[in-house]
Amino acid sequence: MSLGSDRNRCRTFNNSFGDAHNVQVYLSVNDPDITITDFDRGYGDILAGNFESSPDFDFEVSSNCPDKDVEFTL
Repeated sequence: MSLGSDRNRCRTFNNSFGDAHNVQVYLSVNDPDITITDFDRGYGDILAGNFESSPDFDFEVSSNCPDKDVEFTL
């Protein structure tokens, strides 16, 4: 990923436990070099055994960000 660029990522969720109702997902990061520009998704109900894919989550990386690992929380 180049510095100062925008990125997006897609995630797929597998619900193998039981029905999940009114599912909301939030992406966060505790890093001053990363700005999340699109951080939440609502899925409604995901029934047991089903998969749900999210549209991308968008974030920006500061142009002066050093080379490092960044941990996101979903």
